[in-house]
Amino acid sequence: MRKEIIARSAVSAPVAGFPVATRAGHLLFISGRAGLDHTTGMPLSGYRELGRKPPPSLGLLAPDSWEEVFVAQASRIYEELETLLTENGATKTDLLFYGIYLREMRNFPVLVRTRAAVFESGVAPPSTASQVPGLLYPGAAVYFDPVALIPDPANGLAKEVLTSKHVVQGPLSNYELASRIRDFTFYAGVVGAHPETGLIICGANELKDAGWPRPHGGLAERMMLEPISAQTYTIYKLLRDMLAEHGTGLASLLRLNIYLRSMRELPEAERIGGCFFPAGAPAGTVIGVESLARRDFCIEIEGVTYAGASLRPAPRDARVPSWARYVDAVRGGDLVFVSGLLGYDPVVRRMVAHPSDLGSLPARNVEHAIAGLRIESPGQLATAVQAQSILDQLQIVLASLDANLRSLLKIIVYLRDMADFPLVRNVLLASLDNDPPAVTVLAVSDLPLREARLQIEAVAV
Repeated sequence: MRKEIIARSAVSAPVAGFPVATRAGHLLFISGRAGLDHTTGMPLSGYRELGRKPPPSLGLLAPDSWEEVFVAQASRIYEELETLLTENGATKTDLLFYGIYLREMRNFPVLVRTRAAVFESGVAPPSTASQVPGLLYPGAAVYFDPVALIPDPANGLAKEVLTSKHVVQGPLSNYELASRIRDFTFYAGVVGAHPETGLIICGANELKDAGWPRPHGGLAERMMLEPISAQTYTIYKLLRDMLAEHGTGLASLLRLNIYLRSMRELPEAERIGGCFFPAGAPAGTVIGVESLARRDFCIEIEGVTYAGASLRPAPRDARVPSWARYVDAVRGGDLVFVSGLLGYDPVVRRMVAHPSDLGSLPARNVEHAIAGLRIESPGQLATAVQAQSILDQLQIVLASLDANLRSLLKIIVYLRDMADFPLVRNVLLASLDNDPPAVTVLAVSDLPLREARLQIEAVAV
């Protein structure tokens, strides 16, 4: 399997210097999409710029005044995704998975109605939806992060939609539970809810399971931790049972993405995770989000599995800090999934913040990349330096699994402050310009280490 850059398309690339998508075999990794005006390149502000009133617009002045921006932008994203997929021999139903990032979770019901109108069955491909504090464009209300299949009917290659008796999707929302393409399966986010009724698990009143290792400490501490503890346990148990039903297991996971409402609850979530991964977890990324689809969801976890025999984790390397139980990367067949990496120096045991914290060559790379850009705070400089540190780690991790920076298919950049992205972009392109991957960029509310300014996860071939 080799990497192919999708350079020509009627759909514009979202970030200068990065492609609209990359392709590896029959998989299409698409850069993050926002609903932009074709003339100005800025987020749509309403139906006039879109040129129509698409479903589910109501045509009523008051409701449209609240929904118009979101419906217009979401409709444009779906429209452009369909164009891109058609260009590459696929359809919108060939989306395997897409992350959905909202600026306001109050728009989630509008999203549900919008995608019901887009897909003939009313049921969309697998997804995870969360609210974040910033998107790539000011004024963007919604942002998608997709991966799709290019089907090959002649060879029997088509997307398979999976269901489960352990996770009944209907009570939650109108999207598919999981999609499989040969040995790879992409699972939508799983939440801590009763699989049949959708009742949220908030603690001992709902979770009647003797296997749950309840939180320790005094009464107040236990009561504070019960919701995150019970929901995390419920999610991992559902994942375990569902994967077994689909013929694999937790050991087949390539990557977990964990969305947390409060990063202060990470220790408890990791404690529970250790019960399910006693010998070590797969690749993993943890990000803090402002909200999930319901206010009482504390955590949501999505995953990718590989059913083939050649599952290989990256060996530990002292130059790459391991901030949790996750391995740095896992190769499953032709693909490498890399954990979210942070700009932490494991030798001096602190986050890097200045070019002098790097070696001489990486320091020169940063200084050259950001020359001419306005740096308004020490934090912005620290972001650029941490981006270079992450690139250096990424090279080490990829090399251990027979890959390199040129083989990157996609990177996802999670920032504390979206204003830092111009510096990060220059640092990334200084190393990736000859063969750039698809890119998704968003701001998150928190990261696993307090002084981390950004986190980057990746997929490579």
